[in-house]
Formats: sequence, C-alpha cells, structure tokens
Amino acid sequence: MVSIARWFLMIAASLAAGSAMAQSPQTIRMAVVKATVLAPALLVQKHLPPGWKTEITYFTVPGDMTNALLSDSVDLAYIGLTIAAVARSKEQPIVIVANQAGKGTAIVARADSPIKTITDLRGKKVGNLPNSIHDILLREELRKASLKLDEVTLIRLAPADMPAALQRGDIDAFSGNEPNSTQAVMAGYGRVIMHPYDNPVGTINVGVLTAERVVKSKADMLRVWIQAHAKATEELAKNPEQWADLVTKARLIHGWPAAPAP
Repeated sequence: MVSIARWFLMIAASLAAGSAMAQSPQTIRMAVVKATVLAPALLVQKHLPPGWKTEITYFTVPGDMTNALLSDSVDLAYIGLTIAAVARSKEQPIVIVANQAGKGTAIVARADSPIKTITDLRGKKVGNLPNSIHDILLREELRKASLKLDEVTLIRLAPADMPAALQRGDIDAFSGNEPNSTQAVMAGYGRVIMHPYDNPVGTINVGVLTAERVVKSKADMLRVWIQAHAKATEELAKNPEQWADLVTKARLIHGWPAAPAP
C-alpha cells in the first residue's frame, strides 16, 4: 500500500511537471463541508480560466464524501485530513492533493456548566463526529488527561447540529468546528474550554482529497484547479472581512452556519 505522504509527493511532482496536452474547459465537481475554514472552495470559480466552472455538492458526513470520491460522483473533497488516513488504512485509493487550513477546532462546554477543563468531561455527554479531525483531537486530549473513552459518553452529531444540541441540554459539551463553536459562544450558551492543538496531531485540520483515478485521468483539471484554489485561499487570507462576508452569503443561499465577526 502506498503511504499518504508518498502519494502526496507523487501528486505534487505530477502537477508541477505541466502538460503538453491542451486543457479543454471542464466542470470541476467539488464536495464541500459547510465550515468557515473551507470557504475558499466558494471562491475557486472566480479564479478559473474562461470556460471552466465548479459544481459544488455539500456534505455533512465525512464518510459520504469518501464514497462520492470512490464512486466518481465528485472530483475533489474539501474535508478533514483524517478521512484520507482512514481511507488508506482500508486500502481505498484516496489521496491528498492540497492543504486548506490549520486549527479551526474547539472543545466547547455549556456556559452554565461547571466544566472548566478537559478532565471535567468525565461522566459527561460530549457531541462528536466519529473519524473527523475534531474526533481525533478530542481523543488525544482525553488521553493526555488520562480519561478513558468509556468515562465519557460520545454522542454522534454533525458539527452543524452541535450548537443546538448544546443549547437544548442534550449534550454537556462538544468537539466541533468553526463557525459552530464561535456561534455557541457568541449566543451566550457556550464556553470554550480549550483549543486542542497541544498534542501529536497539532494544528493539522483540513485539506482537499481526490481519488487516484482522478490524478491519473484528470491531471490537467487538477493543475487548473490547484492554481485557482491557491489564489482563492490567498485572497481570503489577506481579507478576513471578505472571508466572513463570503460565509454569510453562503449561509443565506446554501444554509451555512453564521460566520463569526472578523
């Protein structure tokens, strides 16, 4: 089995090599999770050459994105990098083609609860999405605090559903993404107990995945996309207000969570 790191290097070399073939305009089919750090996906279209366009499908469950890549329903998936690791562990031909962001995870407790630290999660109900980067970071912090998994009750929830569950009292805390974490804090019912980056996983968060088949059969498309992806990310990184505005508009049109103020 080829490791993720080796495939990443092979893909980077392939994309950098260029191609003598004409690049015919295509539709780039992208799977995207509705999260603040993935907003550059919404700006890729702006930076594509004439004739090219994007087609975005929104997902809430990481495993569904893997299936979409493997079934050729999409070309690219903007999602947590753990999905690539899980896929490769199952010998599924999923590879990483780009980084997207670091950080973006917070462990949030009810503001009116006595929970102050990760240790206080013992015996509590914690919202969590299995196999997500937020799941991995939570497990690392529990391990550091010498808490066993059976000492907390993990409640499977999509990140977008976590704030409402916390507000209702269905859960005591959650490990989630942005803007959902900040949304809970700004609304007054959530309190960040930690940003879980001081562990072996670190600030790694999300990237863009594809299938080996796409690397081999659509190399020209990937070259065009990677340039647009880089430009979109750079543009928004220089302008936080534009980033927040883009997510706000996406919320109105596609139901994204509200963006935190820049």
